[in-house]
Parts: sequence; C-alpha cells; structure tokens
Amino acid sequence: MINQVSILGNLATAPRQEVLPSGTVKVSFLLAYNSYYTDRSGQQQEKAEFFWVETFGRSAVNAGKFLVQGQQVAVAGQLSGGNIRLENGSYRNCTAIRAEQIEYLSKPQSRTADPDVEPAVANVEF
Repeated sequence: MINQVSILGNLATAPRQEVLPSGTVKVSFLLAYNSYYTDRSGQQQEKAEFFWVETFGRSAVNAGKFLVQGQQVAVAGQLSGGNIRLENGSYRNCTAIRAEQIEYLSKPQSRTADPDVEPAVANVEF
C-alpha cells in the first residue's frame, strides 16, 4: 500500500517546537491551502482546507528555525488521522501529515506592502 502525499500551502499557525522525552525534536503546524470549485449555480467558490503537519529530528530543527506563519511551503510525507484541540477546549478531526520533506518557498509579504491582506489565522491551541 502506498501512503504518500504532497501539499503546497501556507502556514496557518506559527510552528510549535517541543522536545519529546526521547530527546527527539518535534515541530507541528497547521498548513492551509485553498481549493476551488464551481457550485450548482455555476459560481466559482473557494474553500480553505487544513492539514496538521508534524516533522521530527533534523527536519524539525530546521523547521523551527526557519518557518514563519504565512510562509508558503511544499510538504511531502505520509497521511495519518489526527485531532487538534481548539481554543474552546473541544477537539476536531483533522487530516495529519507526517512530513518527511519540507521545501521552504516564499516568505509572507510585509503587512506594510499590502495593508488589505490579512494573514490566515486558525483558532487552534497545540
């Protein structure tokens, strides 16, 4: 069975780094991308999709140093199920990706460059 996924999106949350009891570094973040479709009335619609991403070891150390909220990244890894805890204390099912490879793409634009553009904000607590 093949379990491989590649996603291009933007960090919806700042990366969260932690050291596991084993000493392994883990970094987690929420990745968002927009999907587009045409509804029954023929109108173009946009929907945000979210993936919970976790990476470990050397990849996690680099992600913790270089990733910032809003940055565009390409993630390749394996899919798994997962839950995220929302700020209100409830949990929500979320597709999770165990990232094996992260490609750092564009950094988020300065807020002064375009004041009408707001960064994506997810209502998530790690």
